[in-house]
Amino acid sequence: MENWLIPLIGYGFGCIQTAYLIGRLKRMDIRTVGSKNSGASNATMTFGWKIGASVTLIDILKAVAAIFVIGALFNLSHADLHWKYMAGGGVILGHDFPFFMRFRGGKGTASLVGVMAMIDWRMAVVGVLAIILVTIATDYIVFGTYAMLLVFLGFSIYLTMHAVPIGIAVGLIGLSVFLHRKNIGKIMRGEEKGLRSVVYKT
Repeated sequence: MENWLIPLIGYGFGCIQTAYLIGRLKRMDIRTVGSKNSGASNATMTFGWKIGASVTLIDILKAVAAIFVIGALFNLSHADLHWKYMAGGGVILGHDFPFFMRFRGGKGTASLVGVMAMIDWRMAVVGVLAIILVTIATDYIVFGTYAMLLVFLGFSIYLTMHAVPIGIAVGLIGLSVFLHRKNIGKIMRGEEKGLRSVVYKT
């Protein structure tokens, strides 16, 4: 039963759509502007870095809260990484495909940081450094995201050689790459907003 409930509870936490709710307060559906997704990166590009930073923090914390609550609810060992990957996978799926928004959510980057933090704090630190440094160097968040995904994969292999956690990690990475495919296309066409333009604007 736990094998079903753990990702399901994670999914419920993931469905907390911060960017969408903030957009509604501003009388806007964030899924109709920018990259047309309900996530931290689009919130940053649409509303500026201050709101984007707030959305990022909340999306990180919802993943942290989900794994903490699931661990306490089922009295699970934090040394066991299997259930953390299952819970984290549920959070990312909930963020990307919320049922009440016709399964049109975000891309899960910020929430993945929270998942990484609960799996191993070193993974999160290296991942955040990777996304920050590569984003600054290239001016595009998507490249920073890809760098963080590589960190996630590398640490997942290093921390556990079990098929389930690595399989979930590979699945989440593949999903993220797929959801960011349009960003790459826009960069190639010169249509993607760079981070510097957003920071300077605000």
